[in-house]
This record gives sequence, C-alpha cells and structure tokens, in this order.
Amino acid sequence: MGFQTLERPGMTIHYAPLGLFATNCYVIRCHQTNACAIIDSSSDFEVIEAMVGGAGGQVTSLLQTHAHIDHVAALAQTKAAYQAPIVIHRNEMPLYQAAPMQGQMFGITTEPLPEPDQFVDEGEIVTVGSLRAEVIYTPGHTPGGICFWFCDQS
Repeated sequence: MGFQTLERPGMTIHYAPLGLFATNCYVIRCHQTNACAIIDSSSDFEVIEAMVGGAGGQVTSLLQTHAHIDHVAALAQTKAAYQAPIVIHRNEMPLYQAAPMQGQMFGITTEPLPEPDQFVDEGEIVTVGSLRAEVIYTPGHTPGGICFWFCDQS
C-alpha cells in the first residue's frame, strides 16, 4: 500500500488510510530541521516506515489524537523503532490501557502499549522541529480526544 504526499509551507505531510478501519496515519516533516512526527500509529507498521523513509527525517514525537485500537495498533512497534516520546491527553488513559483488549473484539492482535511520555491539554503547543502545533481538546468521540493544529503553517 502506498501513501499520499502534501507539500505545505514549511512542512511535508505524508498520509495513508491504514488497517481494518482505514484510519488515517500522518507523518509530518519540518523542512527547516527534518524533524518528523507520526500522528496516530494506526496499523501497518511497514507503511508507516515507508512514510518516514519518504519524509527523510528523524522521528521526534508520536502524537496520538485518541486511543481507540484503530489509532494505536502499531504504536508499540513505532515506539520500539523510533524511541520517540508518545504524546496523548491524560483522559485517554482508560482507553489506552484497554486497547489490546479492545483489539481482541475486532480480531486485532497488538502488543501491550508502552507508557505515554507526555500528557498534553487544551492550548498547549507541541513542536516538531520549528513547526508549532496547538493542542485542541475535542472530547466526545473519546474522553480525551485532541487535534493538533499547525496554526503557523495554515
């Protein structure tokens, strides 16, 4: 499976719908520093690796919008491969801890998830090289759902 690429001011975005639920996974690369973030390590680690390779940068963070199994199924592999910090909202922890069990309901086998490295909340800024993303708290679909708005690059 391939991936799509978008060029935006200051950044390259690689993305692909992955896994049973065709969940979008993104690799954002900062043009200035070559730092990359993976957003939602959903599934199909080989495709994630290809997107990172296509970006040609160094993964510096693993950003999670929420913790449903279709957004975290490849997170253990991604963390092991890149040793980058996992960033998520604290209110996602019950879902995060239950993700392997949730996967069983859909026939998805996953390794236990590594502990998150950083909790973020509304209004905080996450950096990817010189790129800045504002955290927007969007509960509803899940208790700790968040979006990452790369506001300076809009």
